[in-house]
Amino acid sequence: MSQPSGFFPEYSLPWEMSVAEQFALIGLLERLRPEVALEIGTHFGGSLQVLAALSGCVHSIDADPAVSARLAPRFPQGRFHTGASREKIPEVLAEIERGSGRLGFVLVDGDHSAAGVAADVAALLRMRPRVP
Repeated sequence: MSQPSGFFPEYSLPWEMSVAEQFALIGLLERLRPEVALEIGTHFGGSLQVLAALSGCVHSIDADPAVSARLAPRFPQGRFHTGASREKIPEVLAEIERGSGRLGFVLVDGDHSAAGVAADVAALLRMRPRVP
């Protein structure tokens, strides 16, 4: 299991990212401050904690039902979706579209196979963005 970052004590959950990736993610989100963010592949919640802190609302998609059970109480502004990303991405995008928020950031880190990443990206590219 990964360890919490020593560089960011305010983010205490374990990360699955290198320190350089952590710096990049935090810097990008501090600049963007998206109304709505989407994370595909939440696992231990390392990046979710940053998304939740720097976004108005964050959606999490993970195949493991334990993720929602473990993290939902810690992130009340989060919306947790359990299942395969190729099935859940269209559902979540439709939910976001029906809501008042605008999706401003997506982290794709679920299925790590080439076919899985391609399917996730293809599903996202079918969405018509409401913000640049």
